[in-house]
Amino acid sequence: MATPIGGGLKRSQLDRREHEEIATFDERILGSGEFVEALTGGGNLREQKKARLTLLALLEKISAVTGTPVDKLQSPGKERVIARAKAIFCYCAVREYNYTATEAGRIVIIGSAGASVAVRRGGELLKGDQELREKLLNADG
Repeated sequence: MATPIGGGLKRSQLDRREHEEIATFDERILGSGEFVEALTGGGNLREQKKARLTLLALLEKISAVTGTPVDKLQSPGKERVIARAKAIFCYCAVREYNYTATEAGRIVIIGSAGASVAVRRGGELLKGDQELREKLLNADG
């Protein structure tokens, strides 16, 4: 019988195979078998994110909900209403749909550092406006 190398079954449990249930083991992860399964199996955090909208589809959704025209969102500027909508877009793109801040920033003409700040700001804005959050995050599409 070949000895497993790396992840897989914990070597010390191989002799108990017939008598007891064997816990999942990965030498890179410290935790119980259930925890290891959650990280390596169907409990993958990236898979738990919402179905991915394209950034342009998300931009249109943000535009519709905030009332900010798409062309204004895709042009440079720091007008308060537009900056707010851009921050919400960046937050949704990064935290809800798993894009990078750099990818989100490119769409709304913000550098990567500014987009990271916008993600934080967008989260704060949505935290303070539950009605807007519901419209954006709990609606289909």
